[in-house]
Amino acid sequence: MNYYDLAQTLEIFQSKLPEKLLPFGIKQLADLCRRGNITPVFSHDKVIIMKENPKDKGTGLTYLMSISVDFKGYLTSPKLIYLFPNNNQLSIATSSAYIYEIINSNEKNDKGSLIHLQTANQNITIDDLLFPNEQIQRYIELVYNSSLSTPEDSRISELETQLNKAKAHIEDLKKSDINYDEAIDKKDINYDAGNEELNPKTLAAVTRLLNVLLYKASYDISSHSGTTNTNIVEFSKKIRTPITKNTVSKWIKEVQQLRINVEKETN
Repeated sequence: MNYYDLAQTLEIFQSKLPEKLLPFGIKQLADLCRRGNITPVFSHDKVIIMKENPKDKGTGLTYLMSISVDFKGYLTSPKLIYLFPNNNQLSIATSSAYIYEIINSNEKNDKGSLIHLQTANQNITIDDLLFPNEQIQRYIELVYNSSLSTPEDSRISELETQLNKAKAHIEDLKKSDINYDEAIDKKDINYDAGNEELNPKTLAAVTRLLNVLLYKASYDISSHSGTTNTNIVEFSKKIRTPITKNTVSKWIKEVQQLRINVEKETN
C-alpha cells in the first residue's frame, strides 16, 4: 500500500476531483477524515507493546500480559483529527494507537488491533501524517461515479459496496475467535432495514445482481426459507448488519422468479 503526505494528498484531490467540488483544501480533507472516508496514519518503526489476556492452563483464569514486539508499519488514532487547523493543536501526545498496516513484525497482528507505544506520550505533528493512496483513489472514483450515474445506478453501486464490505468482514471473522453475536446491542439494530419498496427498474437490477452473487457462491435457492436463508441470516448477524428471514425470503423469491423467467425466454 502506498501513502501520500499532506501536500501530495491535497494536490491529488485538487487536480482530480470534479470542478463542482473545488477548491479542495485542508478543511475538506479534515471533513473526509472525520466521516471515515480517509484514514490519517503515521509511520512507526519501533517496538510496540501488545497486551493480551491468556488463560492459565492450571487455574483456567485469565491474566493480563504485556509483550514487546518489533514493529514496522503504519498506525492510526482518533486523536490525529485534532492536528487539523480548526483544532489549533500543533502536536498531540499519544501512548496508544491502532494498527493500520503491518510491513514487518515478529508477530502477526490484525489490522485494527490496539497497541501501546514503548515511548509514552509520543508527539505527533501534522507533518507526520500520511494518507492511504487506495482510499484517496476510491473516494475520487466514487465521486465521479455518483456524478455520472442515475439514482438506480447509485443504489446498485451502494449495494455492491455493502456486499464487498460484508465479504471482507466474513473473511476477518474466519480468522477471529471473537463472537460478534454477543457484541451486538439488539436495541440499536433495525432488522428490517432495506425493506422499503423499490421502483421496478431498481428492483430488477438488484435482483440480477443478487442472482449473480448467489450463483457464484453456489447457494441452493430451491427453497426460499431453507438452509440458504438460515446461513445468510446468521452471517448477517456476525458482520453486524442483521436482516430477518422474511427479508431474505423475499429476495430469494425474486431471484427464483427471475430464473424462471429466464428459463422460459430461453426455451
